[in-house]
Amino acid sequence: MVALDSLYAMLARPVKQVVKRKRVVEQTEHTDPIHADSHEAPQSQLPPHLERRRHGERRINSRPGREDRRGQARRQQAQKQAEEEALDSPLPRIDIDV
Repeated sequence: MVALDSLYAMLARPVKQVVKRKRVVEQTEHTDPIHADSHEAPQSQLPPHLERRRHGERRINSRPGREDRRGQARRQQAQKQAEEEALDSPLPRIDIDV
């Protein structure tokens, strides 16, 4: 029987070097070169024709039900009502400073 190394030596072929040429990239002619000194993002500046919103055109409170998302108005109203009831109460008010 033939040993594996002798069988490999008979059948093995030498490694061929494969050379692929790098593809040639053509430089475009009609583009502005990128400035190496510019470190800001490409769209960091606003365009000159951008208009600011007026105070009455705010989108924050434009939809119904959006003006009190956290229930702040209800809490303030409940607190005000509790203060009025405490003032109208016949019981004496006791302040304790801690």
